[in-house]
Amino acid sequence: MDKTIEQVLQRDFALPDAVKRAQSGAFDKIRAEAQARTGKETKKGRGRGRRKALTIAGTLAASAAVFSTICISNPAFAANIPLVGHVFAEIGSSLGFSGDYEKYATSLQEAKSGAAAEEQIVSAVDGQTAPAGAEAAATGADKSYSQTFNGVTVTLSEVYCNDMSLNVALVVRSEEGFPDIRKDEDGNAYLYLRNGTLLTDYYPEAVPITEPVEGRLTDEHTFAGVMRFDLVYTTESVQDEYFEARNDFFAEKLGISREELDTAASDVYDRLREILGTDVLSASVIASAGGPDIKDYTAYYEVPEDFSVTLKFDKVVADLAEASLPAMPQELVDEYKYNAALAEHGLDIDDYENFTEEEKQIEHQLFEEQQRKYDELYPDAGIFPNRYENWWKEGEWDFTFGVSKNTADSQVLEINDFDESGLGVTRVTKTPFEIVVEMQSPSESSSPSGMGYFLTALDENGKRLPYGSGSSTNTFAVQGQEISRIDVYICDYEDFMSIKGRLLSGEGADNRTLLEEMALYHKEIVFE
Repeated sequence: MDKTIEQVLQRDFALPDAVKRAQSGAFDKIRAEAQARTGKETKKGRGRGRRKALTIAGTLAASAAVFSTICISNPAFAANIPLVGHVFAEIGSSLGFSGDYEKYATSLQEAKSGAAAEEQIVSAVDGQTAPAGAEAAATGADKSYSQTFNGVTVTLSEVYCNDMSLNVALVVRSEEGFPDIRKDEDGNAYLYLRNGTLLTDYYPEAVPITEPVEGRLTDEHTFAGVMRFDLVYTTESVQDEYFEARNDFFAEKLGISREELDTAASDVYDRLREILGTDVLSASVIASAGGPDIKDYTAYYEVPEDFSVTLKFDKVVADLAEASLPAMPQELVDEYKYNAALAEHGLDIDDYENFTEEEKQIEHQLFEEQQRKYDELYPDAGIFPNRYENWWKEGEWDFTFGVSKNTADSQVLEINDFDESGLGVTRVTKTPFEIVVEMQSPSESSSPSGMGYFLTALDENGKRLPYGSGSSTNTFAVQGQEISRIDVYICDYEDFMSIKGRLLSGEGADNRTLLEEMALYHKEIVFE
């Protein structure tokens, strides 16, 4: 598992953005904690969701209103369609990578009716039978695709796989009901499959599941969602010999001993970055400094037309709508004089959003010792999940299912166009739901800022293509976009970050002039 995680971190195309996101997330957490300990109110989550308050008593008009409300909020119910087997039809239009998934997906099970709905299923938690009215039995869910632990039943519903991603629709039913969990501005909720891994029969290692399941609560007991998995993580495997050769290089050429590397301490990697003169310690930077080339130690795999998948996880987790982290005790505030120390540097935590990176580092250093004391008082507050911010249930969910790729309405273009430095585009893949642009670039340190490169794309009207809900910044959502042709731009990372707020995505947007002035590379892509 550790090796697989490290392989993901070694991917050059993702590193600059990942580093920035991690740093930004850390500082955001610091800011939120700092506001809490100063007694200032932080932004609250969305208010508690509507509670079920329908009464089927009274006049015929009242009953009609109740029926209308249920049908509008749950189209599958209105159409008398069971949820399991039809999750894509229920929520596909609301996903980050939205579209008509039901047109391409394969149902893992067909809904049963009549006597079959009265059958009981065996609960995976204790061998006892679940009541006939339970979700799995009522919809005829196959036992191999429906497992229950601690009152939470996870049922795999449908699957859609193209050349770039595997999408698994599922239903999660909580016997006791879900609490008020966090939703985004569009009403979407998210569940995390904690310690989740996905193993295919063509790739030698189980890959961690890092993205949440995106979906909606169809009622207070039921969540319908889709797990999207980028198949790029099953196409390359870095051999153990690379990490041995890399550590030998660190020890022999850079003077960092194996003992120091084994500690994985942050100051060790800070020294490595300083020695190599880079902010991003990636495989390409190591190779350009004379270290081993990761390509020489990489095995490559092709996603076959048909394959099997094993999906495992041991917790189902959600973020609570309103967190209840304990406030910083006043005695710690008094002891460390955090506010006074900030004031000595001319800083006010209320102005955190306008801090420079240097000022944020100062705030972080002032806070660290106080935070350590806080962590000693509340050791569980810093872990995920925790009782202050999360709801979760534990179990041993373990599913195996078959997958067949569906490449209908998909197109793969071999571009292989590069400038004299080697910067450019190798391949572009368009599916009914996404466009993936594969980029080739020299080492990050060779970019003008030394921070690497950033790829963005515009539709044929000059609107910036959205990123959907995946983890890759080179994967764009296509629903509602004009994409008979697109313009791909590769910019210096730092330059792009300085102008990204000026790029428009609404009607009438045309960002070509702005990007053409500062892009290092531009390519027009035309689809058939």
